[in-house]
Amino acid sequence: MAGVEAIVGLVALGIAVPTAVETFVSIGRYLIKKVGSAPRDDAITKIEKFAMSLDRGKARITLELAEDLYCDTPDGSLRSPLSEYIEQLRSDVLLLDKALDKVVDEQHGSRKKGAKEVLNLIDKLDKTDTSFREFLDVRTASKVVPSKLELRSNQFQVIGTSRNLQHSPVKIIKAEFVGASNHRSGLQDCVLEEKQFPGEKSEKAYERAKELGRLLEFTKASEGLLELAGFQVVTSSPLKDDYFRLIFPYPANAVNPRSLRDILLDPVNIPVPPIPRNFRFILPRKLAEAVYHVHRHNLVHKSIRPETILIFEPESEGGMRGPSYPEIIGTPFLTGWQYTRKAVEPSNRKPEVGDWAMALYQHPERQVGPGLVAESKYNIGHDIYSLGVCLLEIGLWTSFLSFKGDTPSLSTLIQKQKDHWKAQNAADMLSMSDAQIEQKTFLALAGDRLAFEMGEVYSKMVMKCLSCLEKGFGNVDKFVNSESKDWDDQGVLFIQKIREELTKASTMGSGIYNRI
Repeated sequence: MAGVEAIVGLVALGIAVPTAVETFVSIGRYLIKKVGSAPRDDAITKIEKFAMSLDRGKARITLELAEDLYCDTPDGSLRSPLSEYIEQLRSDVLLLDKALDKVVDEQHGSRKKGAKEVLNLIDKLDKTDTSFREFLDVRTASKVVPSKLELRSNQFQVIGTSRNLQHSPVKIIKAEFVGASNHRSGLQDCVLEEKQFPGEKSEKAYERAKELGRLLEFTKASEGLLELAGFQVVTSSPLKDDYFRLIFPYPANAVNPRSLRDILLDPVNIPVPPIPRNFRFILPRKLAEAVYHVHRHNLVHKSIRPETILIFEPESEGGMRGPSYPEIIGTPFLTGWQYTRKAVEPSNRKPEVGDWAMALYQHPERQVGPGLVAESKYNIGHDIYSLGVCLLEIGLWTSFLSFKGDTPSLSTLIQKQKDHWKAQNAADMLSMSDAQIEQKTFLALAGDRLAFEMGEVYSKMVMKCLSCLEKGFGNVDKFVNSESKDWDDQGVLFIQKIREELTKASTMGSGIYNRI
């Protein structure tokens, strides 16, 4: 058994509606890989479009609504057509996979016949999706369908009190899952994040929470993102913004999360960082992977910084204490979804918060004074700039922020470099904002000290990230226009470029430091 049949399991058993989204998302990703190296023609183009629709497009949205509706109702007369649709979709996709085998076949005659079958099946699948969506729209008119990801009090309980994670916006909890629809059970350590949708009415806020939850539901540890177990509705009121909690169980065999900020501030790093230089290439590779997957879902993260990067230690084995920093770097995960939104959503261009420490990681276009609007709508180039600042910080292995109690200030390194740049460019700085001067400061550090620490190839890669909106990676439109046909391609090219240049820059290391 192979291909789509392997994904859905034994064909005779069909697909259960409550697991339909996960199954068909996997099928979409499988089909994308299958046609990846096939010669371009109309059939392959339509297969790719359909597969992307299953993975993160309108077909997935239809399946998500069907799944939520099925889980929300005991009505057999409604469940029956939902099951019939899933079964018809399964049957047609199996036929599509077999027709695709002919398209990728080396024999021209077989390929031509398969292409015709593919085009007919795609047309049928599109019509089925449209008609079924109309059916769902009628059934859900003027109704908010509860999400199966919503964790209700009889499914989920926090045990004890939450703990604030040092130098991070997230909290750590121990929670008990009981009969939740995601099949989790028992006590689990979890990361808790708070999420609001300012200005949105309750119904719209709930739909957006569902939408974000669905995108984070099937992430994998290899993608550098935590898998969402579900969300809680904490407050729902017409008088103020609704308040949600996103719940992420710890990854398998991972314990003791710390923020990257907390690790960079660890006194053990003074006077000389204890991590060998070549092993610092591990974190950039993993973080680039995480950012790629955020963008692959057509999202902009908007808060990439050391506070939102959690690093887990490996679990102990055989009763022995597991290694911890600085014995091991650990496994990084990108968190911090408070400001995340779809790239195609309208933007009021308001800065995220009046927090200068967070603004340090924002592109100058996004930094403005109180009551003003940013120079441009947030786009993936702004995320890449933020990543570039983090990669600079990792390469130098020193925190760009110092703390006196809970009060942050610029580190001595950044303040001295900033003052030095201003002294060397006294005329230019008169027409520049403080944020633009900080960008120049980062570029100067990347071109000089970082090159000494991590090598010229890594240095140039970071400089490209820091100048991505100034054509550091080429065509700026690929970063700022989410409707561009190059949007997905550029995301792939970006991650491939990072991997390629990291491979050139240094051997990735071996042994305990590579246990991530």
